[in-house]
Amino acid sequence: MDSEENIKDVNVEATDATSAAGLAMSYYEKELERVNTLTLEETDEYAQELLYGSETARNALIEANLPLVKTIAQSFSDNGLPMEDLIQEGNLALVMAVNSYNGEVRFDEHIITAISEAMQEALGAENISTDISGHLLEIINQISVATQHIAEKEDRQPTLSELSKLLKISEDEVRIAMKISLDAMTRNDLNFEN
Repeated sequence: MDSEENIKDVNVEATDATSAAGLAMSYYEKELERVNTLTLEETDEYAQELLYGSETARNALIEANLPLVKTIAQSFSDNGLPMEDLIQEGNLALVMAVNSYNGEVRFDEHIITAISEAMQEALGAENISTDISGHLLEIINQISVATQHIAEKEDRQPTLSELSKLLKISEDEVRIAMKISLDAMTRNDLNFEN
């Protein structure tokens, strides 16, 4: 019965999180309705002003293109990531694209490309994380817990040998799991920097 109660608790939390995300999305969509869109001529004018460092132009271009982010996100929404995550990635890409605009291509081409690429990378990162087997994820989590435990208890990082004995797996398995975990974190950091 204990496990059934825990399952119900998890389901309630998931439902609450889902409804909270839905409410946040509804609120965001209502806010988008208030956004002043720009004509092509206004966009071109602001893009020129942006090249001279205008903060007003920067803010206007970001705000006016938030609905575009949602539109692009909708085209990626059937690929496994929640709409909220896609919009978050797209909004970040929009800001970065506006900040990096140098006038070499049309402004709209520049931001559409940046937003689309960010969403594709987010989907790729999601696919990589789901590719790691459950067993390997379990080992990585056990290593993390054991490392924290030893670090707190003995005020130092554990050796491979200690982790191997504690988890009852070979040192090679520990090393491989740690390398995969580090590679995934590094790959994620590199994606964030680009």
